[in-house]
Amino acid sequence: MPERASLWVEVRASLAKLTQDLRGARGKFQKMEIGLNRVGRELNKITIPLAALGALSTRSFIQFESAFAGVRKTVNGTTQEISALEKEILTMSRRIPTAVTEIARVAEVAGQLGFQAKDVAAFTETMLMLGEATNLTSDEAAFAFARLGKITGIAGEDIDRLASSMVFLGNEVEATEQEISQMALRIASMGTVVGLSADEVLGFSAALTRLGIPAERGGTALNKMFSQIFTATKSGGVALEKFAGIVGTTTQKFAQDFNEGPAQAIANFIHGLQRIDSEGGNVVEALEAVGLGGERTKQSILALVTSNDTLIDSLNKARFGFEDGEVHIREYAERLKTTESQLKILINRLNVVGVVIGGILAPVLVKIVGLFTNLAEAFLDLSAPQQRVLTTFLAMVAAIGPLLIGLAGVVKFYRLIVLAAGPMAATISFLVVNLAALAAALSVSVELINSPAFARGLVRLGDMFGSLGEAITGFVDTVANAMVSLANDLIKGLNANIRALNKFITEFRRGSNVIREALGLALRPDFSDGFIKELDLIETKSSDFQ
Repeated sequence: MPERASLWVEVRASLAKLTQDLRGARGKFQKMEIGLNRVGRELNKITIPLAALGALSTRSFIQFESAFAGVRKTVNGTTQEISALEKEILTMSRRIPTAVTEIARVAEVAGQLGFQAKDVAAFTETMLMLGEATNLTSDEAAFAFARLGKITGIAGEDIDRLASSMVFLGNEVEATEQEISQMALRIASMGTVVGLSADEVLGFSAALTRLGIPAERGGTALNKMFSQIFTATKSGGVALEKFAGIVGTTTQKFAQDFNEGPAQAIANFIHGLQRIDSEGGNVVEALEAVGLGGERTKQSILALVTSNDTLIDSLNKARFGFEDGEVHIREYAERLKTTESQLKILINRLNVVGVVIGGILAPVLVKIVGLFTNLAEAFLDLSAPQQRVLTTFLAMVAAIGPLLIGLAGVVKFYRLIVLAAGPMAATISFLVVNLAALAAALSVSVELINSPAFARGLVRLGDMFGSLGEAITGFVDTVANAMVSLANDLIKGLNANIRALNKFITEFRRGSNVIREALGLALRPDFSDGFIKELDLIETKSSDFQ
């Protein structure tokens, strides 16, 4: 008995300590869960944006690098000049609403058209302005102005002046910049031969275009007229006399005027045709007399004749825009004030930041690409089982970030288990303590039942009450056997069934009451005092147990 009691004390102490440890563990798991969640969230705030920034920056740099490769291919220049051009393009994109890749593409066109490295940036920016301020695209403007510049012999600042003239005409006459440029490209060569300036080429082009003459027909007509007048002034003779007669001047004066200012001399010729028409003369015969009787040529020139001063007005406007030199800049500045343009510039500036960062990351990326290329080759050389192992490992590495947050969930799960385990341990401790008391009570009851006095009392009771005694004896034997069996089971393994114990307690109480009532009615005064005391002891133990 003492050893058994000591055992229960130790078990109870161990369970109490277990409960305390579980409560402590619960707190630690909770702290770990909170910490892991916090670390995971904070790291995501940093790593996810950084990864996105790195990816976007690398993408921006790769796009710009590919675009600028075309510039390197077409623009002739030293390494220093090309490097300076690259910086100029990036700087340019920070102040205009055009993507840096588009800027590089226009610069590539400039290189194709023969511009030197030192002139490419200025030409490119002007063409980009035209792309924004006119109905020309930047590419169309680049090809048109580069060719007009080559044909007419202008470059540098004069290209800007020609752009200014084009924009002014587009704003002031009934023709678009695209239509004017198409006509100008058709008459530029012949116009330059006869001595027209670049702005005068635009003026003639605008004059016919605003009258609805298509570029193909108008270009043919103007080239024919330029050629005929030029030939006449150089050759003299009857042809020159006829031109001078239409204008109303001498051959010498007409030739001199044409040599000094061909545009004005041609305008005088158109004015002479207008005079003939106003005087009732035959303009068609006059044109046929100077070799301009072709149907298309005749129709185009007649359109100028009947439009009053359209030619002079167009030439004056072209000259004004050229001399101003900044019409396109002012027009472009108005476009920059729009919200759309400002947003594009902001995006461009962010993109430049990405290009710079990407340029820093690119060498590392190239090395990584080389490394992974070697790894890929090595991976392909592995056996199938080795490939599976390596693939699994890489998947685990890729999951490290999400794993932190997932681990926090696991910790929370175990914390909940610990939270439930605390009350469970207390319950176990309560059961063990009470089962220990029950076992002790049962042990005492078994000892009482097995005592000689109790047996003698039962014998005497049986003799006196006959069948009642036999029934009581059978009941007590049954109870005793159940108690002994239950006590042994509890002592060995503590695996008693709680419901069976409750049932036993109920039946034991009922049996004790029956025995006490029967004895109270039938026992004589000389019945053994020892038997009465033993019954009282059983009742007391039973009450304590309950």
